[in-house]
Amino acid sequence: MKNESNTGNSQRVIRAARLLVLSASVIGFIGATVSPAAASWRQTIQLGTPGFVNLLDTKGAEGGMCGDPKANEPQYCTKDLTADYSYLNQIFINRFAVYTTPKFAVNQTIVVTKYLFYWDSSKGWIQWKHSTPEYSAPLAPGWNRIFGSPAFDVVAPAPCPSNTLCTPAFGPIAGANSYTVVIQISWLESSTGRVLAQASYTPVNANPPTNPPTNNQNDIGCAQFAYDRNRCRAYTYNGVGYVTFP
Repeated sequence: MKNESNTGNSQRVIRAARLLVLSASVIGFIGATVSPAAASWRQTIQLGTPGFVNLLDTKGAEGGMCGDPKANEPQYCTKDLTADYSYLNQIFINRFAVYTTPKFAVNQTIVVTKYLFYWDSSKGWIQWKHSTPEYSAPLAPGWNRIFGSPAFDVVAPAPCPSNTLCTPAFGPIAGANSYTVVIQISWLESSTGRVLAQASYTPVNANPPTNPPTNNQNDIGCAQFAYDRNRCRAYTYNGVGYVTFP
């Protein structure tokens, strides 16, 4: 876990973050009381007044596949050069800026955790994986920190960012199922670890489908490399955007 807080405050921040574990019961995002977030991602406020969250790329998240020659392929895509691992899938969380909460004029540490859910026909969305929490350095009021790692198609023709190299957030992921993501963001007072605000963000995929179909969903869509090979499709159900890997 990368903690960029100063040494004197790191233990207080970690203790506070342990109180912020997100479980499937907390999500309850289908039918939750919500308000609009950046673009059309849905914001569910759990505490206080969250800071502004701004999606920076043309898609908030993307489903992809192993074998993209322009991506930073994780080890599970390349562990055996004699085998073909292109049947494995992955999900990118593209870049987003998180600003400090305007409610408190104190230095703040922003904590971001990413969650992956899969669809179960009898139980609904089931939490499967989560990332290691990512911490910002202490930020002065009004400042922001950029999180996420984009898929190559949203940065092209520019190269991948040097600090993330177009690395997926989740993988390897098998096919024949549907997946969505939740981003949990917490705003902490840097000096004490006190939780100032907390919210979760989920994709909606509000764009109407096209005929013929196109890769037009922006909340959680498909990396073009995977879409062109019929390996990813994006949909919405009950207000939740998701991708399907055939």
